[in-house]
Amino acid sequence: MKTNYIQDFSHVATFIQDNLSKNQSYVHKLPVDCTESLQTYLSNADYHHQLHTTQDSNGLAMVLICTPYAEHRYQVIGPIYRQGATFTEHDLKQLFESATAHHHRPSTYYFSFSTAHPAIKSYMKSIGAAYTFTDYHLEATQDLGESERDHLIIDYQPVYFRHLKKLHEKAFQHSSETAETIVNHLDDSHKLFLYVEEGLLKGYLYLVLDAQTERAEIKYFSSHTDYRLRGIAFDLIQHAIHHACQDNDIQTVHFKIRSKNHQLVSRFDTLGFHIKESYDKFKCHF
Repeated sequence: MKTNYIQDFSHVATFIQDNLSKNQSYVHKLPVDCTESLQTYLSNADYHHQLHTTQDSNGLAMVLICTPYAEHRYQVIGPIYRQGATFTEHDLKQLFESATAHHHRPSTYYFSFSTAHPAIKSYMKSIGAAYTFTDYHLEATQDLGESERDHLIIDYQPVYFRHLKKLHEKAFQHSSETAETIVNHLDDSHKLFLYVEEGLLKGYLYLVLDAQTERAEIKYFSSHTDYRLRGIAFDLIQHAIHHACQDNDIQTVHFKIRSKNHQLVSRFDTLGFHIKESYDKFKCHF
């Protein structure tokens, strides 16, 4: 296969729309529902040397996009390949090496694939990428009522901000939302619950309600390391579900958890959650 830096963006956009699959890395980041927006996205990616393609005798064969999101860190979109065609580990390695040849060394590359992908591990191994964890997207639709320790859960109070900030920064070091951002956005649709016992902040949960999509999302939750395995996180989640279900506009509650332990994730079944989607994450660094 021949690697290219072309670009007839309308042709590439059509190729992507025709060959998109959940089994391809980070494709949810592409604006595929609007052809004009997709062409603009591809044009910008090509301008910044992020868009790479291969062709064979039948035309466009594969598309790969390396999108930077931090210094020397990239999320890799694709490879998006022609449906019905086969490509080898060598083809992927050749495309990936060409796409990353001009990058600073060392750099880190991240991939996210549906766990249903049958051959992903061998493909990732061919470019030196290793499994890191799985993102589980969980969904609940049933209110289980108040937890037995609901009296220990309160709405946010400013007196606990210093402890909240410390807990949030420790639990979510690379989060784009700081404790200050969360607190400044609190309103009827953005709720922050604190688990307080004996005057100590032992856990928190941040809930965002969206009446337009009829869903609530648990954005962040954590308990203090000194009080883990005491059910604090489960009490907070049950409280959040109960709160969300009191709103007639909300039909489902969602959250994402990262883990290598599927059995740990399955414990959330007791709160009425089921796994809606899951994605295996891979990383390579060179």
